[in-house]
Amino acid sequence: MIKDEGNDEKGQQNDETQAPHERIVLYPNPADDLIHVDLSNSQFPINSISIYNSIGSLCEYIEIPSGTVTLDINISQFTEGLYYGIFKQNNNLIDNKKIAIVK
Repeated sequence: MIKDEGNDEKGQQNDETQAPHERIVLYPNPADDLIHVDLSNSQFPINSISIYNSIGSLCEYIEIPSGTVTLDINISQFTEGLYYGIFKQNNNLIDNKKIAIVK
């Protein structure tokens, strides 16, 4: 098997070559009632998540305590559609993720 530089044996990027946005993991996606957020590999501490709907309206704002590495977000009250999670550190954009909600 040929191994690409910066990739593991499955062809996935290893931690040294992953961009910061690839280190924040949301699952399951699509989801219907709960999304798990894994910040354990984030290069930067995340202290807030804003969730916007597809027309740009803020649906939820979550402050994240320092040292948090995982959290669950209840999305059961959201209607089906595409949403965007905006991850920030002190008002600096660190990442954004698409969130698909299906009912």
